[in-house]
Parts: sequence; structure tokens; C-alpha cells
Amino acid sequence: MEANVGLPVDFLRNNPRDAAPTRKLRSDRTEDSEQRAISFNAPTPSKFVEWLFSPKVAAAKKLNLAEKIRIEKWMYKQKNSEYVFNKLGLSGGLDGILTNPKLHLYAAYIDRFNKQHSTNKVSMLDMFTTTYGTDGVIKLLGMGTSDATTMKFTSRLRTELATSWGAYKIFTTPPMNKEVTNSKLYLYARYLDIFNKEKPKEQVSMLDMLSKTYGEDDVAKMVELGLKNPKMEKVSSLLRGDLLGKWHNSEEPAENVFKILKLDEAGYDLFASPQLNTWYVHIKSSYDRAPEDVMLDVLVGHYGYDGLSKIFILGEQRIDLFKKLPMDLENIMVKRWLTESKSSNQVFELLKLNRGLDGLLINPNLRMWESYRMKLSSQTPEKVPPAISTVLTFYGVKDLSAMLEKAINVPATASIAAKWQHELANKIKR
Repeated sequence: MEANVGLPVDFLRNNPRDAAPTRKLRSDRTEDSEQRAISFNAPTPSKFVEWLFSPKVAAAKKLNLAEKIRIEKWMYKQKNSEYVFNKLGLSGGLDGILTNPKLHLYAAYIDRFNKQHSTNKVSMLDMFTTTYGTDGVIKLLGMGTSDATTMKFTSRLRTELATSWGAYKIFTTPPMNKEVTNSKLYLYARYLDIFNKEKPKEQVSMLDMLSKTYGEDDVAKMVELGLKNPKMEKVSSLLRGDLLGKWHNSEEPAENVFKILKLDEAGYDLFASPQLNTWYVHIKSSYDRAPEDVMLDVLVGHYGYDGLSKIFILGEQRIDLFKKLPMDLENIMVKRWLTESKSSNQVFELLKLNRGLDGLLINPNLRMWESYRMKLSSQTPEKVPPAISTVLTFYGVKDLSAMLEKAINVPATASIAAKWQHELANKIKR
């Protein structure tokens, strides 16, 4: 059976033997040391953003006598806003709610309630948010209308929203979809832009709000994917600048940003993680060394050569995001071994192929080792012994023979097992 040739999966381990890269910051960086709040000019996706800061609130529709009596009756019976909201049929769904002829009656009740309860006021917005959620309110206010009465209502509701919605609440109350195609993300960016212009003493950083809600790793993901989206490109570019500026100002070394972006948890998904590109840009702007060299130091320090090699071979790679970066890193790794004159035996150890015969023949690192042997042989063939000689440096003939006898009956390993058996037989005869 295949029990003795299975691939161990616990390869992603820290390697304390590998040192972190020596950091040398560039001296030509002239960014302002103070993190800036996001500010940009772009067309709004709906009228909602402008409506939030509408300078005038239209007067409410006048009540007739019957309506006044009805409101006083509610007040006398101490009916709350939830009761009145439901009584007027405003909880039946968003469709048609703006054409409900009783909207003005609900607004008048709220005014009357607040006049009588000056220390315990309620907002007309509250029940709409409670019933339909923040998403529903956004949808409601984004509905176009030319009706004068309806416009008076939405004008008031917009103003209440602008007054009551703090920037932090915007990003923590609604569980916002992190996909860059989500129009709300763009909408919130525009909201903050206008908020910061209208209230310069209460400047809010979009980076701070997003980071508190999602963490800087998810912000980086949104940024990198957003740069591929024409609608989000400008917002994403500014966010990336703020994120990189924050790390630069705090002099975050490459290994710290690596962990901030949770690339230490990526494993086989390392080269499919959008935030890897953010890390690359940070290193490129902060170090005098080639960014690939710094990246390789950190990656080897965390995953070890054995783990990183498996990621190169088995990991998913997004060419649309990273192009040749994974291949470049792999080539630099192999070139480093050649420059350091690593022997076939030494690389066998670096790739941890000496840790046991179980799974050896299907270990992806065996392919990396064979590839290195070929490159080394093309330069110094006299220094490259037959593969079986290296294997016998770490494993006894008896154990190796037993493993090959089993592996030759497994389709996935039959070919290499037969080759090694032949080499082993020739080695023993000498």
C-alpha cells in the first residue's frame, strides 16, 4: 500500500536559524510624517452623499384637524414610535414607502413626542434603521423622486442621518461587504470625503475606520483588488498611500509588516494573497536592497527553505496580481544556493529530505532538489555525485531497499523507485 510514501503536511513551521533581513531605509523619502485623512474628488454613485449635507430641510406638511387629534390621542395613551410606525403601515417594506400618504403624520408625531419629552428625544430615523437596517435606509434615500411631499420627508431623513451618523458608526454598525465591487465601500469613501470638508475639526481617516473594522490585512486586500477596478482605483491608491505612509513613519521592518498582513498564515495561498503586493511595495520603498532579496529572507525565516519550496511547487499563484514574482523568488533562492556553493547533500538537508523515508518519493521538494542538482551539474559536474549517493548519506541500504520495494508497486512512485533501485544495485556492486 501507499502508507510509507504519503506526504507529511505539517511543513509550515518557523525556522529560527534563518536571520531576519538587515534593514536600511531609503533616505529619499519625503512624505509628510503626519498621516493624512482621505480626500479626493470623484463622481458620486448616487445622490445620497450630497443629500446627507443638504443645507435646507423642507417644512413638514401641515396637519388637518383629524390628524392633530389622532396624534394627541397617541400622546395621551403614551404610544411609542414603534407602535405609531407600525400603525401607519410603514413597516410593510421599502417598496412604496415613499409614496405612503401617512409619512408626514409619522414625522409630526415624532416632533410632538420630542416637544413633550425634551430630555428623551427620538429620531425619525430610528425606526427606519431598526426595521430596515442601514442598508435599507441607504436604499430608501437613494430612490429618485420628484414628488414635493416625498422630497420634504427624504430631506429631513437625510439631515437626521448626517447629524446622527458618526464616521465610526458608519464602519461598525453595518456589516459591510469587503468586496471591492461593493458600491457601499465607494459610497462610504465619498461620505468621509465630504464629512472631512464639512467638519474640518473632526477629521476622520478612512484608513483608521477600515483598519479598526477589518484589520490592516483585509484593508490591503481591498486596496490591491481595488486597484484592478476602474471605479475603485483612485480610492484604493489613496488608501494604499496612507497604509504605506503609516508603516514608513513607524519604521515597521519587513518581518513586522509580513505578520501585520497575515502572510505568515497564508501557507500554500501565499502567492494568491493580494496583500503580498502591498508588502512588496512597502519593502521596495523602505529598503536599499532588492525587494526580492528582503522578501526571500523573511519568507525563509518563517517557512524555512522546505516550506517555501513546497509553496513554490504546490501553492496557488495569481499571475494577474504578481506576474513573475513567484518565479523570480524561486530563481533567486536557487541562485543563492549556487552562489554559496551549496552541495547536493546540503540542499537535500535544507529541504528536509533527510527527515525520513516515509513520503520521500512524493515529497515535492524532491523535484526542487533534482532541479538544483541539474543546475549545479551544469556548472561543476565533478562536484555532483549520483542522486543515490546523497540518499545513502542519510539512509541505510536496508531501509532504503525496503522502501523502494513498496514504492515500485505504487503507480505514482513506480518510475523513480525503479530508477533508484537500479542506481542502488550498481552502487552496491562496486
